[in-house]
Amino acid sequence: MSDSLPVLMGIQGALTAVSGGFNALYFAGYSSPHPARRVATLVLALVNLSFLLQGLYWVLPIGGSSSYFLKSGPLLGVGLVTLMASLAITALILRQRLNGRHKG
Repeated sequence: MSDSLPVLMGIQGALTAVSGGFNALYFAGYSSPHPARRVATLVLALVNLSFLLQGLYWVLPIGGSSSYFLKSGPLLGVGLVTLMASLAITALILRQRLNGRHKG
């Protein structure tokens, strides 16, 4: 398992980066006439930008720091929580978009 840990963390990081990037772009392009929704959309865009950056951190060797973190199994669990949150948001966006297309 210890040999596959870096691979699993790389896959997790890549999926988190792709999902977070998709979500951030979606929320960046979302517009609403309601001020509260605009603020909420900005917050969601920033949260998903952080998902993107965290995913890239796990994938890209930045200053050699990634190799230290890849040796820690519990951090895989922490990253999985971020991945699950990002994928859940992606699923909600896709569901909304697909349902919107079927109505029109």
